Amino acid sequence: MRRRSAVRAKDEERALSAYLESAELSEGKNSELYAKSLIRAAAMCRKTGKEHDTLLKRAIAQIQSLNPSHDKAYLLIAAAELGSESPDFALCTLHFALLNAARETSENIGDLRALSYSLGHLSKLYEQEKRYGESLALARKAAFAAQEADSPEILYRWQWQIGRLLKLSGDRDGAISSYRLAIRNLEAIRQDMAMGCRKGSCLSFRDIVGPIYFELADLLLQRSAVIDRAAA
Repeated sequence: MRRRSAVRAKDEERALSAYLESAELSEGKNSELYAKSLIRAAAMCRKTGKEHDTLLKRAIAQIQSLNPSHDKAYLLIAAAELGSESPDFALCTLHFALLNAARETSENIGDLRALSYSLGHLSKLYEQEKRYGESLALARKAAFAAQEADSPEILYRWQWQIGRLLKLSGDRDGAISSYRLAIRNLEAIRQDMAMGCRKGSCLSFRDIVGPIYFELADLLLQRSAVIDRAAA
């Protein structure tokens, strides 16, 4: 176990060095590559915290100067997520602005997948602030964009999000319907997800999506209990 951890740490160190070198070589020559390299370097520094915020601020400044594109939209989303994990207040407060910029960029270039991601992440941000009505509206827009893009691997996430929000609002039946839709889309891509997990690209399939099944089961048990009490 220790040896494996040491090897992983060494690999991460090499990857960070490669991203930093890429940033250095592309600075002033290839703005998009420069921004990508900085974002990846910042992500690698996330665990240690060393230079994370400095790299991320440099990346954000570069991303904001890019012309609207698919890459710019996803870089904005990545920067927003990395910034939300930072103790730096200035970076945290940029979260909303970066996601909105990603949404605008996605709309301008007609990228439905990127639009779905930006709306979905905005929905999560509003949920964290307990603005459930706005969060639900954004999650529904995110789900619609994913459906239009024919992207079930994104769609199930926002249907799950809708289910959680409906549960919070007290709409148990609506929540159950949303969970079932999410699971239906999830089952359609289950084999692809499981294959990716077996290749070591993520946690196990059960770890990632297991909660959705447990949460639906809990809702069904709650509804059964209510029906039983009413019939008693």
